[in-house]
Amino acid sequence: MTPVHDALTKATNIEVSESLLLKERGAEPMSLAVSAFPMRDAMNRMQKCLVIFRPLSEARRVSSRLRWQSMHDTLAGLPNRKSLVGRLQ
Repeated sequence: MTPVHDALTKATNIEVSESLLLKERGAEPMSLAVSAFPMRDAMNRMQKCLVIFRPLSEARRVSSRLRWQSMHDTLAGLPNRKSLVGRLQ
């Protein structure tokens, strides 16, 4: 099944956890994460689906940056209390 089909038949948001490969002619294949969100019309029927494709390399970069920011002071760039407590334990 596809994420769109699953979202519409199950009436729930679907996020594909394993990466999918987008192959485009003349370009390098790109790993993607896919999310599908069913949308209801005025009669409360699900007939459309919003699909979001996210490059995994970008998601990894953002995740890494957020992890660093959670452990460091944004102004000075030094380890914060959370980071120091973790190191001491």
